[in-house]
Amino acid sequence: MTFCRRLATSALVLGVGAGALFVCAAPKRGVSFTPSAQAQGIIRNLIARLRGQTLPDGIVKSNGRIEATQVDV
Repeated sequence: MTFCRRLATSALVLGVGAGALFVCAAPKRGVSFTPSAQAQGIIRNLIARLRGQTLPDGIVKSNGRIEATQVDV
């Protein structure tokens, strides 16, 4: 391997190691990675809208069959 590849590989390994150390040590420092209740509510509402479970005012969702009879006036 060339010197540049060795340097890049070393930097990558050190970065991953530092990230893992940060994540493992975070609970000991009192750092919480859980989103707040407000953020959880916003995410739940967004997911419900994307799944079609909630719709904006004036929009109705239904399942069924429409039949019509042609009438000339």
